[in-house]
Amino acid sequence: MTLRYICAAIALLITSPAFAEPSTVYFPSADGATRLVGYLFMPTTPGPHPAVVMLHGRAGPYSTKANKECTLVAEGTPSACNAATLSKRHQSWGEYWAAHGFIALLPDSFGPRGKGHGFGRHTHGEPDRDDVNERTVRPLDAEGALKFLQARSDVTAQRIYLQGWSNGASTTLNVLYRQAQAKGASFRAAMAL
Repeated sequence: MTLRYICAAIALLITSPAFAEPSTVYFPSADGATRLVGYLFMPTTPGPHPAVVMLHGRAGPYSTKANKECTLVAEGTPSACNAATLSKRHQSWGEYWAAHGFIALLPDSFGPRGKGHGFGRHTHGEPDRDDVNERTVRPLDAEGALKFLQARSDVTAQRIYLQGWSNGASTTLNVLYRQAQAKGASFRAAMAL
């Protein structure tokens, strides 16, 4: 991606009109044990479409106004953390990709593991973060999201990309490393912010 493209994306994020709330979907992580919750932003044009998986940072995907009381965010469990309380950053990026013809999927790695509140600064190395580690756990969530999107008829399976910021950027780099070693299905390209 060029700097010009990133600047255009930021300009669109600032001036984008409000979109509809994303739909909530559920799919398995590649860890074989966790059922993830994700938020799906859809283009208005007919598909199939390329897609992008967006990986949140250590604060989690939800607004800090909503996530203080959140622990478990899972299928069949009421929570203040949901599609309506995504942070503006996550909502804006999803809207940006959908406006440009991409299906955007934001998986929540923390909520399904009882950590919907996210983590604050200086929390690296805390034992409570072990089950959402960006080297060993979250890459499996990204791979689960990839498989989920590849199975959809409205997605162009060979054109699925990965984007992450903060802790999600670290996860993105770890996903690329894992996929370089594995020789299986992989993301077409990635952007770590």
